[in-house]
This record gives sequence, structure tokens and C-alpha cells, in this order.
Amino acid sequence: SEFAAALRARARDRVEWVDARAADRVIVIAANDPAALRRTLDEAASAGRPIVVVLASDRPSVDADTSLRANALVAAWNLGPMGAKATAAVLFGDANPSGKLPLTLARSPGELPLFHDAKPSSQLPYLFDDGKPLYAFGFGLSYTAFEVSVPKVAKARVPEGAPVAVSVEVRNTGARRGEETVQVYVRDKVSTVTTPVIRLAGFRKIALGPGEKRTVKFSIAATRLALWDGAMHHVVEPGEFEVLAGSDSAHLRGAAVTVLAKGRR
Repeated sequence: SEFAAALRARARDRVEWVDARAADRVIVIAANDPAALRRTLDEAASAGRPIVVVLASDRPSVDADTSLRANALVAAWNLGPMGAKATAAVLFGDANPSGKLPLTLARSPGELPLFHDAKPSSQLPYLFDDGKPLYAFGFGLSYTAFEVSVPKVAKARVPEGAPVAVSVEVRNTGARRGEETVQVYVRDKVSTVTTPVIRLAGFRKIALGPGEKRTVKFSIAATRLALWDGAMHHVVEPGEFEVLAGSDSAHLRGAAVTVLAKGRR
């Protein structure tokens, strides 16, 4: 395949192509044949070696069994003509991956549809499951690690219609330069109609060297706090909100903010 050819071209004399039982690591290219993937994983697992699975199917998906058995997953869905070379660069450490999932990957088909900004009543778990996603919206790892602080709001009480100023400190806790996408979400704690559990309000990608830290600032427009009320008016209802920040939608820390009704301070 094009992935195997790209790996061979990148490896040159540094890698010897051997049987899985004699290998130090096993790379599995997962295309569009689930049965073939399971057979290959069985063979690789019998070798007792670390398994890297490259997800190279035409659509973004991964099953729970593959996720459990793989030591690492590389999302390479429908990358285009340069995708194989880019994947080889990631596998050999020439490039530090920094992508984030633009969707939620479910643990089971019975959980579908599954998305981060669902309403509370829609989050009913499938039979014998906890309803948590396999990989959450916004998830993605790299060859370094980042720490995202609790967000700080400039003012805990803001007038109706005013933006909410938020700052988040991000630190590269690893030994390699990398990029992190800081994500900010909002939650309406009390409303006249049901609203999503969380909603994405902003994100920013920043590059940090080892040990480097930076404060990232966001201005959340009032429209990000709005809802469609019972009369189908798009309004911001005064009351309690929560601003949350993190590296993905499943790992968030929050700060409270109150939107004041007009005429109040």
C-alpha cells in the first residue's frame, strides 16, 4: 500500500522488515476491512510486541476492541495524496502531531448519535454501558504533554449583552516542542428551556517549547451564551453560567460567571 511504501522510503537502512514475532514494534495499517484488521491484530498480539495502528479508512471511525489492543493510534482518515508521507513523518518522530478530533467517536454503534453539545435528556447510555465516548470531541495527543489551568474570568458578574473575558494558562510539561489547541466551553446552569450540557465557545492553537508556559486570552461574545427560548427568540437569559477550559471536551475545569439583567449591577 501507499503507507507501506512511504514507511519503507522513510526507513531506508534504519529499519529491518521482519516477521511480527521478531519485530520490536508492529505497525498495522487499518483500512476498510474490519475482519482483516482483527486477524492482523491477533497475529500482532501473539508476538507480544507494542502495536501501532494507523487508522486509514475512508471515514473517521475506530472500534473499542482496536483501541484497547493498540498501544498507539494514528488518525489518518482520508488524508489525500500526501497523507502517507505525512503519516510516516509522524511515526518516525520527524513531525509532532497536534490534531484534535472534530467529532465524538462512540464506544458502540448503540450509542449513536453521540456529540459533545447534546442536551441532558439525550445522554441515555446504551444497555450495559456508561454512555461515555470512546474518544471525546477535541481529543488528540502528541509527543509532548500540556497542562491547561482553571480558566479565570476578568469579571464574575457581567452586564447582559457584554462579552465575557477569559484567560487560561497553558504549560508544556514535556521534553519536546509541540502545539496545543486550548478549548473553551460554556454551560448555562439554569434556563427556561433545555440547553446543551456544554457548548464550544472558542479555541486557539499555540506552540510551546519544553517547560514554556503562556496565558491565552478569549473574549466570549454574548451570542455564545444565547438560547432559543419558548417563543423562539434568540436571547441571553440572565443567570448563572460556567466557563470551562481544557485540552478536549472530556477534560475541563470551570469558573462561574453571572450574567446580570439589564439595570442591575
